[in-house]
Amino acid sequence: MIYCRSVSVGGEAEWEFAWRMFEQATTAAEVQNLRYSLACSMDHSLLTRYLMFAMMPWKIKRQDALGTIILVAQNINGKRPAWNFVKENWASIVSE
Repeated sequence: MIYCRSVSVGGEAEWEFAWRMFEQATTAAEVQNLRYSLACSMDHSLLTRYLMFAMMPWKIKRQDALGTIILVAQNINGKRPAWNFVKENWASIVSE
């Protein structure tokens, strides 16, 4: 919850910090907490970046891609970016 709050009230620097922590995470619980927290941003451009990362298996595991989209969509500020992302990338999403 602390990460989520920091990302939601912070800006790009806080989101980038959480992303670096995600990349360095060593436990499944830590990875899951950070994946959730990255979706807490109020910034549409950061949420869109996170959605794009979901399509890059070297950034986010394939099995976590759909979950990442859902996490962003659960954020009130992420509903529109998530919907637009799904519409624009539907063919890629269903082929994964």
